[in-house]
Amino acid sequence: MSEYYNNDENYEEELIYQEKSRMEKIFSMRTLKTILKSIMWVLVVIVYGMIFFRLCTGKPPKSVSGILWTENVMAAYEEYGNNILIYSHEPVENIAEDGVSGIYDIVYIPAAKTLQMTVRYNKNLAEDYYDNEVQKRREEIEDSVIKSEGYDRTQLATLTEEQRAKYNALIEERLSASLAEDPIEVSDSQYPFVFVLRDNYGNVYTTYEYIADTKTLYYYQRISFEGIDLFGNGQVSPEVLYPSPDAENPAYIFKGPHASESNEITYLYLDMYYEKDVNVYEEAFSYPLQVYVYEVELEPYDFSKELPAVLTEGLNKVTVENSKH
Repeated sequence: MSEYYNNDENYEEELIYQEKSRMEKIFSMRTLKTILKSIMWVLVVIVYGMIFFRLCTGKPPKSVSGILWTENVMAAYEEYGNNILIYSHEPVENIAEDGVSGIYDIVYIPAAKTLQMTVRYNKNLAEDYYDNEVQKRREEIEDSVIKSEGYDRTQLATLTEEQRAKYNALIEERLSASLAEDPIEVSDSQYPFVFVLRDNYGNVYTTYEYIADTKTLYYYQRISFEGIDLFGNGQVSPEVLYPSPDAENPAYIFKGPHASESNEITYLYLDMYYEKDVNVYEEAFSYPLQVYVYEVELEPYDFSKELPAVLTEGLNKVTVENSKH
């Protein structure tokens, strides 16, 4: 048996191990090492499995990934046919800094001045909205009570049972009064969040069309904003100026000789609001997503497999209005 070991020391160790009783082998260092190694491999498999699961479940369903053939986009297609220019744009950030929302599959259609994207957010945001908002209100009131009533946050843990009961009662009393004066409204929509775009000129785009779908943990909405003039004013048909357009930047193709007259958009941000709590001049529900930045080049988008026969079915039109002033 010694020929299977690198040296005599290993061979002797094996002989000692084989001479041990069953219980001694079970509680030996070799068994412990084997168990720890097995646990490590199981953890590695679990971690990679979770990453793979999130990658698979996070990708939008096909139903909300292609071009939305709205009336405006269809009109542009009927005018230019298969020569219509459509571009894709890699999102500057797929997931918002706070992790609340994400964007995918951005396309821009210059002839229709239309920007489309798929927005993803967790189902729990809608289902737990009321409870989360009540908790936020409670925390704000608690901060106010600590400042106004002379409580020291570092000493809250040392309050007696009687003092703690008095403190909690005061918080709940003010919370009840706050909710009575300014109730938290809950939407009955399955998709209760609305979206607005902002550009570098301060313009706010509040009208869009969308279709929606669900997948595992998430809601997905394919959104189409119109009136987005990325390349500025003075646009003319690219087919007239450039029958076979070939330029480094698609903006040069579409703007043609009127480039000097244009005011191109350099960036766009997407804001997300709860439809019962909208004020486009105040903080949004989640961290803004940078949808477009001019430094990231637009790429030609192959839509040959998405050629329209009819308008996209099930389109919903939304015009976002302030719900609070």
